[in-house]
Amino acid sequence: PPSRMQALSRVGNLARRVRASHVAAAPSKCDGCAQRRSDVGQGPSDAVDPLARRSFYQRELPERLVSFSSREGKRRFLEAVGGGTAEGYFPLSEQFITQGEPAFCGPSCLAMVLNALRIDPNTTWKGGWRWYDEHTLAASCCKPLHAITAEGITLDEFAALGRCQGARVEVYRPPPLAESGRAEAA
Repeated sequence: PPSRMQALSRVGNLARRVRASHVAAAPSKCDGCAQRRSDVGQGPSDAVDPLARRSFYQRELPERLVSFSSREGKRRFLEAVGGGTAEGYFPLSEQFITQGEPAFCGPSCLAMVLNALRIDPNTTWKGGWRWYDEHTLAASCCKPLHAITAEGITLDEFAALGRCQGARVEVYRPPPLAESGRAEAA
């Protein structure tokens, strides 16, 4: 059987081929697609949707952060896998959920963690499946869905919601910031 490093290398090679085939794909001949792309400033037209001017698409990371898909990000990931410190990554990645609303980062993250921990929601998601997503969590939350959609949840609400689902949750807060903007020593 292939080693873990060989398997990761194969996944990386596949991702490069998929990315290369996407880049090499022929441009769309659909007038509707061309119009939508020009509406957000990515086509030949100067007509830009006012909302697109106030939005963003794939923002660049600040220099102090490392992109997971960068050469350095991949090196660090392979180092963690080789060192045995990335075991938590795999059950989480199997349960990956893209948040459906901008304010659903907390519920989406919690749904991923609860699914990875294999905690049974004891309620159906779709059909006969019992699964966590933002909506199944919101249905059991003390905060109404419209409020979560508008303002998200706090760290304390996140912890309480996790406890309501049967998870053992401990909240760790960062140390307070000094006036310099750096964490104070404990």
